[in-house]
Amino acid sequence: MDIPRVQYFLVNQLHQQIQDSGVNIDPLDIPVYPLKDSWPIRYHSAIALKLAKINHQNPIEIATQIVHSLSFPNQGVEMTMEVIPSGMIAFELTDHAVVTWLKQMTQTPLSASSFSPTSTQTISLNQNLFAVQYSHARCCSILRLADRDRLITLAQPHLQTTPPLWLLIKPNPIPWLDVNGKLQLNHYSEQQLIWQIITALDACYTSSEIQYWQNKAHQISDAFQAFYSQCRIWGEVKLKTPKKAQARLGLILVTQAILRYILQEKLAIIAPLEL
Repeated sequence: MDIPRVQYFLVNQLHQQIQDSGVNIDPLDIPVYPLKDSWPIRYHSAIALKLAKINHQNPIEIATQIVHSLSFPNQGVEMTMEVIPSGMIAFELTDHAVVTWLKQMTQTPLSASSFSPTSTQTISLNQNLFAVQYSHARCCSILRLADRDRLITLAQPHLQTTPPLWLLIKPNPIPWLDVNGKLQLNHYSEQQLIWQIITALDACYTSSEIQYWQNKAHQISDAFQAFYSQCRIWGEVKLKTPKKAQARLGLILVTQAILRYILQEKLAIIAPLEL
């Protein structure tokens, strides 16, 4: 399983660059964090400030050297980089970078494990996370409805248990971009849902605290409910802009996958197919 994590990718790239310059540093000591609710999605790193204290150099000079040495296109990721006056390095995901991430999420299951909750702790968690379980079940029902309406074609629409990832036969690829090469998911609520999912993936290998994952599950669930209430799929959208409807269904597919992963892998409770 290779979870696409932006934060992990940036830390690795910075670590490699710093090592190549002859400085030894633990990757865990390289600060990279997302700006809350930002769009385009931005990450900041204070690594130049940390190195400046160690090497007694100007942080802006160090940051500038790092930015000039990094080359993301060779990694298949499109990001813009800049040094801001504080000496921080700012990374910004382009629309194509977001699409690359979305494609990975719709092609690679986050987990293939099966799960059957039995503990009393599981029962109490079910009560606390019913809204999240409802959002997960809603994602599944929307995808199956879209399959019946022939907006999309699922590989296995009649499963009896929740899959790690609903596999699409059509459309292939999902039309994430419009005719001008811009991301179709440009509504505020769509952007907030994407931001919540990306930051959840960042924490998949770095946080094991149940409270964190309970909070994150609710945040994604709330973002999904806001998105679904504000961004239509059927009716006029389906008739006049079917590719936008399909892109929104792709986002629902990604949402289902991350909710299932958090519920079953991080919180050890069932992710229901329907309620």
